[in-house]
Amino acid sequence: SKNITKYREQAGMSQKELANRLGVAPSRVSNWETYANCPTIDILFEVCNVLNVSIVKEIGDQIGVGIAPEKEPM
Repeated sequence: SKNITKYREQAGMSQKELANRLGVAPSRVSNWETYANCPTIDILFEVCNVLNVSIVKEIGDQIGVGIAPEKEPM
């Protein structure tokens, strides 16, 4: 999704680097970012962990799940 691309780029990672951290083929990351398919929920949690973001629901997101930056503790 666009969110994965956005946060991957903010983390300074290439698709290949993210794929290596997740233990998946780089083509899978590319497919997620181009909407060819969606990551499974378990992989999505791993993506969020690697990119240091939390999962949140976003109205209008095509897969019903988006990612947003971690909130700073209050």
